[in-house]
Amino acid sequence: MNTAVAEVEEESVTHWIRNNDPEDKMLWKGSLGDQVVFARGLPTMLYGYERGDSDFLYEKYKDAVKVIGTHTSKSIACPVYKFVWNGITFIMRDNFYNWKVSVDSEIPLDIDFEGIFSDEEISSCYCEGFLDSQVYGSYFRNHKQFTVELSNRYKMYFFFRKIGYYFGCKAKVECPLHTTVQKIIDMLPEEIANIGMMGDRTFKGDLEKIRNKAIISIDKTQNWSYLGTIISLAIHGNKDIDKKIKTDIYQTAFGDNWEKEKLR
Repeated sequence: MNTAVAEVEEESVTHWIRNNDPEDKMLWKGSLGDQVVFARGLPTMLYGYERGDSDFLYEKYKDAVKVIGTHTSKSIACPVYKFVWNGITFIMRDNFYNWKVSVDSEIPLDIDFEGIFSDEEISSCYCEGFLDSQVYGSYFRNHKQFTVELSNRYKMYFFFRKIGYYFGCKAKVECPLHTTVQKIIDMLPEEIANIGMMGDRTFKGDLEKIRNKAIISIDKTQNWSYLGTIISLAIHGNKDIDKKIKTDIYQTAFGDNWEKEKLR
């Protein structure tokens, strides 16, 4: 086992930092605070590519990052983070010099990361706070299970956006936005289709614009968030619309990734 490991019970990042806030005299206290905020926000770089209502996805992932261990750097206790998304488990730590990230995915991540990390395997002694079993080989040997070093937050941001984009492209094949929007258009009663939006636009007209843009878009991903905004503007809070019709629209758009409480 990595001798630097101090295992702790899994807990939220917020709870951990409240109990491990460094003394004000520690020079790197501010850097730890910045690190924690950054780590807690990492899921937002992924779920934007996921099919679902944005409010639902925010609630689903706002506390997704957990602390599962600790290590020490600059005389400060630092977290080892974990979160799970789309069948991928991420284990991460930042020692103020670089990030180490271990990835354990259910499917191969065949992604061009554009040279942001090397092809060298990383020894567990450099993955402070990880168990030996959480340190894997290089990405170039195994696209499902690997450990990488990322030298700064810009590369971390790029790394996670690349993974999100990859799944966004897969989603376009598995559940194309334009076909989903067309299903919604086809099911709309006339009085709902003609609900007025901004200016002289209608609900149906806005849906048709989303559908047409999704068909011709150069971008391989899809803007599910904008679809959710248009649906919410048109039907959320409109007491004249039958609840079953609202449910059918949200269900068609987002599957189970929406909050049913919003229709009450």
